[in-house]
Amino acid sequence: MTQSDTVTFRNVRTLNGLTQAEMAHRIGVSRQLIGLIENEHRNLTPRIEQRFIREFGADQIEYVQGVGDTIRNGDYGT
Repeated sequence: MTQSDTVTFRNVRTLNGLTQAEMAHRIGVSRQLIGLIENEHRNLTPRIEQRFIREFGADQIEYVQGVGDTIRNGDYGT
């Protein structure tokens, strides 16, 4: 998992107004695992990634990634 994947994971959670515990419940893992993933101590496994995509939708995840890329690149369309 890259740092940008970790940021996307966290940003999708916060965009949806979820605590780590609420997100964990929605994708069927422990709150501790969410914290470990967000702090880059554990990788996002294919199984968890599939649950994440199924729960939040590829469109939302791609949107959040695109916003992050825009901010990182400083390309604000000015």
